[in-house]
Amino acid sequence: MEQHPDDHLQLKKRFINHWRQYRHDLLNQMQLVKSYYQLGRMDDMMRCIDQFVVRVQQESLLSKLDDPELVYMLLTYNYESHPLYLDIELTLSHEEMEAIADQKSWFNMVKELVSLMEKGCKPEQNQPLPHFSLVLERHADELSLSAELQGGWDTAVGSHIMERLREKVTIQQGKLVEYNHHNHGVMFEIRMPWPESTAARHSPGY
Repeated sequence: MEQHPDDHLQLKKRFINHWRQYRHDLLNQMQLVKSYYQLGRMDDMMRCIDQFVVRVQQESLLSKLDDPELVYMLLTYNYESHPLYLDIELTLSHEEMEAIADQKSWFNMVKELVSLMEKGCKPEQNQPLPHFSLVLERHADELSLSAELQGGWDTAVGSHIMERLREKVTIQQGKLVEYNHHNHGVMFEIRMPWPESTAARHSPGY
């Protein structure tokens, strides 16, 4: 189905807006590096540069995922209006990212997870948005997704959300590791089976 010209226009406007905000972040980062240099605070300057390098590396890894919708959401999430701030960290190698690049079940799980956290988070007036961090890494033949939300959590709604999440994880043959939650946040870990084709390569005798 052919897109309407107005749809193309809106897409272009969103791209321009996201690029404007990305450029703004970049300029702020460079200005901070310059200020540290002028003040002779070399350790702070190098820390700032390292943070930027890590950010670029993370974005490069994300771009390897074979799900444009998910990649777009993760890269532009904080540039749009949402009830929380999203921070994602990937500790996988480029080869490992390529191995999970077409894992649709994992992609759907991440999308669902962010959506559920939006429903359970409880932003407080005149306070920063709740901070939701995701760390993706490999443990043997499992894909681990560690999650933590800080800054406001509705425990009543959250209990139902976590049960719903447990059901969805189980359906995908994964498991929801012990978690805890309170008024100020929630913490948990999801473990999913590593793709069989790549897991076999790392098994003894392969």
